[in-house]
Amino acid sequence: MYHVNQTSSYSFARTMYGGIDVFHYTNLVQDAKVSCEQKIGKQNATIIRTLVLNGKLTMFLCVAKDKNRKLFVRTYNDSHVPTDSEMSVVEYEGEFDASGVNTFNIVQSKNGEFVAVEYIGVDPNSENAVVGVQVYDKNLKMLSKSVNPTPYISREFTVISRNLSNKGEYYQGVSVYDISVSGKVVYRNSLKETVVTKYTSTENIRLNLNTSSSQITDKMIVAMELNADLKDEIVCSGIYSVKEQAGLFYMQLNFDKKDVLYQKYFDLQPGALEEHWLGMNMHQTDQNRSFGQWYESIGVFRTTAGDMCFVFEQRKSIMSLDSQTHTFSDIIVYKIDKNGEVSWASKANKTLPEYTEGKALGGVSWYHTDTELVFFFNDQYRNYDNSNNYKKVEGSVVVGAGENAVARAVVDLETGEIKRNRVVINGDTQEDNIHCIPESFRVDYETREVYLHFVKKNTESFGVLKF
Repeated sequence: MYHVNQTSSYSFARTMYGGIDVFHYTNLVQDAKVSCEQKIGKQNATIIRTLVLNGKLTMFLCVAKDKNRKLFVRTYNDSHVPTDSEMSVVEYEGEFDASGVNTFNIVQSKNGEFVAVEYIGVDPNSENAVVGVQVYDKNLKMLSKSVNPTPYISREFTVISRNLSNKGEYYQGVSVYDISVSGKVVYRNSLKETVVTKYTSTENIRLNLNTSSSQITDKMIVAMELNADLKDEIVCSGIYSVKEQAGLFYMQLNFDKKDVLYQKYFDLQPGALEEHWLGMNMHQTDQNRSFGQWYESIGVFRTTAGDMCFVFEQRKSIMSLDSQTHTFSDIIVYKIDKNGEVSWASKANKTLPEYTEGKALGGVSWYHTDTELVFFFNDQYRNYDNSNNYKKVEGSVVVGAGENAVARAVVDLETGEIKRNRVVINGDTQEDNIHCIPESFRVDYETREVYLHFVKKNTESFGVLKF
């Protein structure tokens, strides 16, 4: 759900025929519905992202033909009717990234004042990747534009973090790998370097974290989060590993000086991250067939006492006996005190695999106060007792009709203790198979409100939680 103001909001749902239904709500009561075709004129289009910009519903669509890609933006008026014509944003001719996934990325600033369009292609005269970035204000007036050949072969690098600041500055973090090719198969053998780039209309400033004054030159960054809204400097935080050692890092980067102004590293005990894999609810045979694990940084924040909390998801893919790939995701939180020591580490075990949740139902929504950190995510009904409190259920994952529930896990920031319960909505029961939509949750720290989105059978429910 996207919130325009205290009374007006939108939600979106894909139809079985490939379009999108848009619903408008006033005071969380639906008062309008618009069906949107995935077409630009008579050409089929793919909806890249739908958002609210300057109080108006805004949709980005891509039209593809052979090697040509065109990105358009469509806006809707106050009556939720599309304007007469779509605005052409980007046209690109040439080979696109071989993965074919997320060729265009639309990023909105946290304050909603800016939106960036990023596209990644391949230089027709070489195999090097090309990154294009265009930044617009809330009225879709272009503020900056840059098209930049990179020094990397397109298969060498992966974008691991993106951020558009509340000033309209665009940042991108990438991992660059050593690669080898066997036939048509590309193998990424080792991480070579991690680079953060600031894109502007006049210049693009690259800061190589492995060759700057940072102390991470011998470390491999396995997850990274960029935040440009805390101070004038951009904050870069996440997880690193080197040989058998893993840890957490926090940096303040200054692109005017092209250097790292402040950096802090928190070494963890050997094997600390791997310990958290133990106890996942999987078949023993499935654990033996695991073939990948990785981390995704969710964020970092400071407590009122000055301690730092790192929040990330830990993911593991397994191949089940029926040869399906299932991905599990757990939430890990570390609190580091002012002396750089680990105060505590806590884990919220998510027993619902990502293949069941899907994109809209997967992931986690979270917010924090001065005393606690709160998560919402989808779970299994059988993990809760009659009082809706969490209980540990031994055995493998079982997911079926009427077995879903919404979990609320609360982490005490003083002790790290987690209390977890099932969220009860309008007296729902096991048969209601209720879900939350984490990607639709919105947290407003100024008003201290969380906008909630749930689905129960064929009914959507919305609410506002004050904290």
